[in-house]
Amino acid sequence: MTGRKAVILFSLLLASQVAFAQIDTTIQVLHNSLQRSYLLHVPSSYDGSEAFPLILDFHGLTSNSAAQAFVSGLRNLAGSEHFIIAWPQGTNNSWNAGPCCGAAVSNGVDDVDFARKVVADINQRYAVDAARIYATGLSNGSAMAQRLANDAGDLFAAAAGFAFMLLVDPNPVQPVPVINIHGYDDATVAYDGNFFHPSAQENFQTWATANNCQGIVTVDTISGRNKCETYTRCDNDVQVKLCSIEGGHVIYANTDNINVTRIAWEFLKQFSLPQTTIKRTRFHIKPIHHEHASVNLSRTHSKLTVTSNAMHGIEQIKLFALNGKALRAIAGQGSDFIALNIAQLNSGIYLLEVSTDTGDAGHFILSL
Repeated sequence: MTGRKAVILFSLLLASQVAFAQIDTTIQVLHNSLQRSYLLHVPSSYDGSEAFPLILDFHGLTSNSAAQAFVSGLRNLAGSEHFIIAWPQGTNNSWNAGPCCGAAVSNGVDDVDFARKVVADINQRYAVDAARIYATGLSNGSAMAQRLANDAGDLFAAAAGFAFMLLVDPNPVQPVPVINIHGYDDATVAYDGNFFHPSAQENFQTWATANNCQGIVTVDTISGRNKCETYTRCDNDVQVKLCSIEGGHVIYANTDNINVTRIAWEFLKQFSLPQTTIKRTRFHIKPIHHEHASVNLSRTHSKLTVTSNAMHGIEQIKLFALNGKALRAIAGQGSDFIALNIAQLNSGIYLLEVSTDTGDAGHFILSL
């Protein structure tokens, strides 16, 4: 491939990436024989050169992904804070967060696995920081986010719930940071609890116990009765926080105009999964052009092996970042396979060029 052709190829890829990043896109996925979807926002600050955190933001009962995208305010932070957002769509506008809510519960929908499916699908499309995947949501979506903290703590680094509590038995796979933000005057999910759900303070203590938190609670007064209480001495240096706010159920809009979305993000971004938890199991290959060169690619542990099926051997392989910067180049000298060490590469999207000794080349997009 000539230098001019390489520049054109990289320019086209980057142009399509930037164009896509300007809009929210509805993505369809098949999960357990059900056609599901999620709304995706990739900020214009994303160019593929570094992995971004990912937030899954779950809507409330009878609401939907577009409404949640409108009310939660996360989109306003994504560009400056450099994260990707997905708003999954619940079946019949509901989530199976345990005993609640709606058709998702009565039909036994596995929404924990669906959340994993959404993350995996986005991983195939964009460079996601595997250590910084978070869950948040409102009402039924809050209970869903906290269920993910409990049931899928190997994938989600932290959770932020707005206006609902954890509804399943607390048994996280490892200590997990959780913040819950609740309005004193919530008439839908009472702050003080009832026969159906625990109070905000009881939920706070549930997570503190689950994370083996010790010591006194730190209280930060925002204004008036608005305050945040935090356990800071918990296993694995996680924290548990409850913010009590003057306001009702849709707490993003509250009496004193406190930016609770910002509070939630400032909490979440402190935390990442322990390195021992992260498993780099993804390896996706999409050929761009290989009508002359035929190659098989496989990944074993920290090596990418390129094997030629053509009559001629491999002359060279080159690995590029999406911005066109060359990262690796190995001469094959006509051999039928080359092993490329990728142990030091961050998770992300890369371009691979494989040249044969005839001068032909195959081009691939890799998602590691």
